Amino acid sequence: MTGKILFFTILFVVCGVLQSKISSKIKVCKRSDPQLSECIINSINDLRPSLATGDLGDGINAPPLEPFSIENLDVGQNSDFQITMKNLSIRGPSTFKIDKFRANINDLKFDLIITLPKLNIKGQYILNLRLFNTPLRSNGDILLKLEDYRAKINMKGIKYLRGTNEHMKFERFNLKIHQGKVKLFKLTNLFNGQKNLEEAANSIFLENSEFVLSNVYPSLEARLGELFTDIANNITADATFDELFPN
Repeated sequence: MTGKILFFTILFVVCGVLQSKISSKIKVCKRSDPQLSECIINSINDLRPSLATGDLGDGINAPPLEPFSIENLDVGQNSDFQITMKNLSIRGPSTFKIDKFRANINDLKFDLIITLPKLNIKGQYILNLRLFNTPLRSNGDILLKLEDYRAKINMKGIKYLRGTNEHMKFERFNLKIHQGKVKLFKLTNLFNGQKNLEEAANSIFLENSEFVLSNVYPSLEARLGELFTDIANNITADATFDELFPN
């Protein structure tokens, strides 16, 4: 009898471990914790190296933050000025710093403000420009170096039943970008590589970078919101709500 009790005890423990679908890398926060927001911040910071690679541990994967890739972004939609940025590779998103975080566990609302200290962006561009009724077209590499960009993110969770267990998933994150500093805005091979014109044009782009990049924000915000939502939902996908936020 003692042997049977021991057997079923071990079986119960093993089954409990196997059924738990939250990564051991994730620091779990109790929903009754009076310092819940601080606990979640610490959990995110501990997970940062895994967020960079997308390997969240225990067979759980998510889209990696490094490098963050965007296939296509359009700037300007008129015949006088248009840049298409392609095959963008962005390094630095995983170095984000959480400036503010507020968790409302009852409504499953999570609001945060982050700073991105440095972003290095490489890709290709196609430029269509009209000067004095003369159409000009260039294409080449684009290099951007951005510092201290901020983003405000609003997250809303939804509970749902899977069998008899309560789970949680997130709606699409609402993300808004606030401009920081542009340290480099460089397009290569402008005007067929005429250096004087290329340098002058790049100086103009740098001086007017706020206007140029502001046209990119809606597409970039949507892409980042989609990425962060996918990461969060990969974390919560198979874990029950009580595993994510135990009493």
